[in-house]
Amino acid sequence: MNAATASEIARLETMTITKVIERFESLFGEKCRSRNKRYLIRRIAWRLQANAEGDLSERARARAAELALDSEVRVTPPRETIQPRLVTSDVQSRPALDQRLPPPGSMLHREYKGRQTKTNYSNRARRWPTRSPDPTSPDSYSLE
Repeated sequence: MNAATASEIARLETMTITKVIERFESLFGEKCRSRNKRYLIRRIAWRLQANAEGDLSERARARAAELALDSEVRVTPPRETIQPRLVTSDVQSRPALDQRLPPPGSMLHREYKGRQTKTNYSNRARRWPTRSPDPTSPDSYSLE
């Protein structure tokens, strides 16, 4: 690399990002889409060296073009692209049953203060025949 190219690259390091972008656009002749200073300086340095010392040979260019035909090139899409809509399902998932609970329809039996209490378990609703059910009744009350 000659001294003029080296001094130009060193001068890029002290420039603001706006000035680096202006230099990039004047050198490449296209609008700059990046604001990454390190990336832009590397691209400008490569172009300055290619202009000063010569670019790739025709044989190397032909080989690169041949290799490019076989590979998929990643291209950054423009920012104005339409974002795909999020498709949501109308079907709502049911919550998983709690394994600690008995199966619906189970009859639970418990002795409390010398009395036998029976409870019919239902996961749909709560039913109490009275405010203070008779624990000796066969269908005393229902719990959720």
